[in-house]
Amino acid sequence: MELRAIQDNQAEAGYEVICQAVEWMKWRGISQWSSPLPREVYDKRQGRGENYALFVDGRPAVVLALPRLRKSHWDDLIGPGVRMWLATLATARDFHGQGYGAAAVGRACELLARIFHAVCP
Repeated sequence: MELRAIQDNQAEAGYEVICQAVEWMKWRGISQWSSPLPREVYDKRQGRGENYALFVDGRPAVVLALPRLRKSHWDDLIGPGVRMWLATLATARDFHGQGYGAAAVGRACELLARIFHAVCP
């Protein structure tokens, strides 16, 4: 199990996970997303290196996005700076119910803590 940026040659598999997650939620009666993340949003995030996945046996089990912003509506509260946050979380159909979503969030938090510890004094 490894959390890392999605490489361009794996981008299609990553987007497929998002599509599977939407279908799974519809099947379960969950109306969080009515349609998949627009492909152009996903592709822009891919171009900026913001698409990550928790890979299990070389396959993306969970896809998440860690976008970055230099300006944020939080600037007035916590000051200016680069912000990253967990924007998308989608689990592949055959990995549901196995704890991979929680593992991906935990590893994303560890990654963000390392990044910001290195940037912040």
